[in-house]
Amino acid sequence: MGNNGRTGHAYRKLIAAVKARPDGWVCNRCGGSIDPGLRNPHPQSWSLDHLVPLDHGGPLLDPSNAAAAHLTCNSKHGNSIKKKIIASQVW
Repeated sequence: MGNNGRTGHAYRKLIAAVKARPDGWVCNRCGGSIDPGLRNPHPQSWSLDHLVPLDHGGPLLDPSNAAAAHLTCNSKHGNSIKKKIIASQVW
């Protein structure tokens, strides 16, 4: 599959589902808001980030493996796995 399934109906449905989440317009990499008016290839535009990269066996269409990211933030990390940051209570 040359395009890795990234152009089909199921992939577009995943993108729509991620954008509809409460955090669908917040970059999971930097925490900044993503402007819905910006379009690819703008560096701060919305992109779909696979939390476990496809190269590492992450599922392409699993919503739990998908999050929003700025295009630049997503490109910058490449195929590295995001380390989950767990917020602790305020001391």
